[in-house]
Amino acid sequence: MSYRYVVIGMIMMLAAAQVLATANVQGPGLKSAPSLEAFGVVIGNRPTFPACPAAADGHFDSVAWSRHGSKSCLEVEIRRWTNGKADIRLLHLGDVAASGWFPASCTYSLVVLDGRIVSVSVTTDETVASDKVTSILVKHYGAGRSESRTRSVSFINGKWTKKSLIHAEWRFSDLYVRYNGQDDGATTGQVDILTPAFDAWYRKHVETKPKSKQTKRGQVHLSSVRK
Repeated sequence: MSYRYVVIGMIMMLAAAQVLATANVQGPGLKSAPSLEAFGVVIGNRPTFPACPAAADGHFDSVAWSRHGSKSCLEVEIRRWTNGKADIRLLHLGDVAASGWFPASCTYSLVVLDGRIVSVSVTTDETVASDKVTSILVKHYGAGRSESRTRSVSFINGKWTKKSLIHAEWRFSDLYVRYNGQDDGATTGQVDILTPAFDAWYRKHVETKPKSKQTKRGQVHLSSVRK
């Protein structure tokens, strides 16, 4: 999956959280998260994953990665928001790290701000149904969550398509966990695990600026992201 779609998904999912969001800062009475670690990533720490093998063109070399045991690694290529402080890195997850979470075949990415991991996002693939995603998150973060379901209708390929959308959110004093997906079977969705401080930073520095524009082919290009 390309960086463009990872970044588009991240922006769409963070923006969608406004449906249920209240304060953008740590709220009174919120408990600490059960853990700041998810599939080998510790939110708030500096990234320590080794660099992924790269092909001659500089892109990720999946063949070499598989040959060396498919251990978790970060792609060398970096995408950076315009202000130059937040980096988006693709994470290739090994099977051991993925155990108990989502399949390693899902797309994982990190946001590093001022040298620290402030967010990790997972784009789930068709192998994980929405109820499975929710049950995995309940296992790690508990049953207490906000949840909403809405219906949407889209005109795609000459016909109207109905979708059932789900948004679930767990809020802790030191961590926000959000899931946005389709509540109608095994379809793609996104999980965002982020710090309240990054949530506030994102809304201030990214959401307040123009983020995208529509092209004739219906593809979204981000004006807020550059190499």
